[in-house]
Amino acid sequence: MHRQIVASILEGMDKDRAAYFNRVVDKLEKDPRTQKNPNYVFLLLKETMSLLPTYLKKSDLIDILFSFVATNRNKMKSIIFDKGYAYDQSLLKPVTNNFIVVVVAKTLEHYETGDIETGEQSRKKFTFPYRIEDLVDLDDEDEEAISEDLKKHPIYQGPERRKRI
Repeated sequence: MHRQIVASILEGMDKDRAAYFNRVVDKLEKDPRTQKNPNYVFLLLKETMSLLPTYLKKSDLIDILFSFVATNRNKMKSIIFDKGYAYDQSLLKPVTNNFIVVVVAKTLEHYETGDIETGEQSRKKFTFPYRIEDLVDLDDEDEEAISEDLKKHPIYQGPERRKRI
């Protein structure tokens, strides 16, 4: 039933983002903690899910969501039950912005500890003098091509001038 609160937002999302938040909503519906404040939980999710990062585990995001609602329930209640909210839903923005800040901070914390794989490629840096062993994959199956490259550009035997990263 509470899925209807977020359904219109989910329909407008791209495929991957919608899949992530559909799984979050599925878990929320099964979680017994949702029964304490279901309207607040789903309203907060509705207002923020288009802006939230999707790198956290779903269970981590749900835990943050419940903790935030428990802490900010009275603030949300005073805004939602104010008659001005019926005319201007942006009155809830200060609360939703704080939730986004909490989620982003937790995401960065996980990223810095290496818990999050972003799929970005590692960056390689080549410095002078170039060495063939830097540019050629020595584990490559094509040994003939490697030996040709090594003949053209012998392995560097000079002094080490490069900094190790």
